[in-house]
Amino acid sequence: MGNTYARILVERFQKATPEKKPKENKASIVDKDDANTNDEPIDNLKWLQDLAVNAIKNDAGIIQRLRAEGVPWGGLNRIIADALPDTLEDKANFAFSCVPIALNEIFGKSSWDTFKNENTGKKWVHVK
Repeated sequence: MGNTYARILVERFQKATPEKKPKENKASIVDKDDANTNDEPIDNLKWLQDLAVNAIKNDAGIIQRLRAEGVPWGGLNRIIADALPDTLEDKANFAFSCVPIALNEIFGKSSWDTFKNENTGKKWVHVK
């Protein structure tokens, strides 16, 4: 197949998304016609949200700042956006919506709060 723009997009998308994981199959022989029916479906939304959670969770500096002086909401938004695949449409808005999901998963629903930073006038987040 030629190196068309469609092929480039398909390859880029395949690199950015998780591979399907086959279900554990106790039978040793799989019929060729049934081979695709044993794949577990991928919850792409959950996968993307997990990327968001892990982007924050795995950044020790951000976790420390969240527990101390706090972090700008926009900063968390940027960290999450950077962790998401470039093929995601409207990545900035998706990242914005993932900030509370990530904070709830990492710290618990009522364990964090937002405040207006007096110096910047921007919305910040800190752990209570």
